[in-house]
Amino acid sequence: MDELVKLVSEKTGLSEEMSETTVKLVLDYVKEKLPAPVAAQVDALLGAVVSRVASKELLMAGGKLNVLDLGPRGDLAEHKPPFFVKLGDGAADLKPIAHLYKTQVYQMAECLGVPEEIRKRPPTTDTYSMPQSQEEFYFSVPYDKMDICLYGKNHGVSPEAVAAAADMTAEQAERVYHDIDSKRKATRYLHTPPVLVDEIEDISC
Repeated sequence: MDELVKLVSEKTGLSEEMSETTVKLVLDYVKEKLPAPVAAQVDALLGAVVSRVASKELLMAGGKLNVLDLGPRGDLAEHKPPFFVKLGDGAADLKPIAHLYKTQVYQMAECLGVPEEIRKRPPTTDTYSMPQSQEEFYFSVPYDKMDICLYGKNHGVSPEAVAAAADMTAEQAERVYHDIDSKRKATRYLHTPPVLVDEIEDISC
């Protein structure tokens, strides 16, 4: 939400306060016109829209400067379903942290000397103007425990072993595994390439 407000302010010259009011009015109007089940998802969908707008702006800036977009927007939990945004997190020329777990990203940031105030800032989707974390919006557990569960899920570790490592109950770990499975199934299409009507021959540069 904050990123969208800033974008509206930059593009229109309106103050951030006026831009926030405008965005809220537009969203409220859209919700009123949509069926209730769809309207309930508007705020969640806004997160994907913001991610795509941010990616578009970075790619455009990269094109103007003739530089690569390093795509810093997605670690392993965000690059792979269930937390991946097609044409959002995925839009980049190079993805230097897509293979890293979130805890590894924080460790790397500390090693590189990133200021503590940035490293200590909670991961957020910036979907709402009020403070919120990725734990509240996407993850069912804190990100450090989510990393352990995600590692266990990706490497065939039993929920019982993961529970012991993450200081959780086996039932909690099983619920996280089930949550990962269900979200991956629902969002698998996000990583599929476009469907071509006919084959295209490779052209060498």
